Amino acid sequence: MAFQADRPNKVASVERHPVRGHVLSNGLDGHGRIVAFVFFSDAPEPDGTEVFLDEARLGASYNVRSLAEGKAYSLFYLSLPISLTQRLAEIARAAGAAQAGLYAADASARGATFAVDPETLGDLVIGPKLFRRLAKYFGDAFSDLSGFEGWMRRMSSSFPTTSPCPRPGCVCAEAGG
Repeated sequence: MAFQADRPNKVASVERHPVRGHVLSNGLDGHGRIVAFVFFSDAPEPDGTEVFLDEARLGASYNVRSLAEGKAYSLFYLSLPISLTQRLAEIARAAGAAQAGLYAADASARGATFAVDPETLGDLVIGPKLFRRLAKYFGDAFSDLSGFEGWMRRMSSSFPTTSPCPRPGCVCAEAGG
């Protein structure tokens, strides 16, 4: 993958990967990133088909695999059907209980205490939302956590937590390879 020289977060080109796959997505998050389920297979339906993801198909996704292996944190949008949210939460809890993958070093686990400042933030394994918020907080010239709670209250409206979705649960198939 090559990125644009003047826009390092924008993809300029990609090489086709030999493993075929597809994604099911219903939109972008508040930062413009695709919110999707990833599969290592061709989609059974044509590109652009509206699909309602069920638990059986969810189980075949890379999302489930990465959660179960502790390679990802879970983040649930309001547009995700509650049955899928519950299933993904079960998988994430099991991975956490087993201390799988990143959970073994997770400093943001419930009840954990840890020291964080601008110098140590990059060395911690913590939930991605907490990391992004701490990075922004320290980027606003704070040097300790004494003002974090008040800052969070003031900034809460600038942290989107849901993606737009015309019909809850609806995702569109897109092929890739």
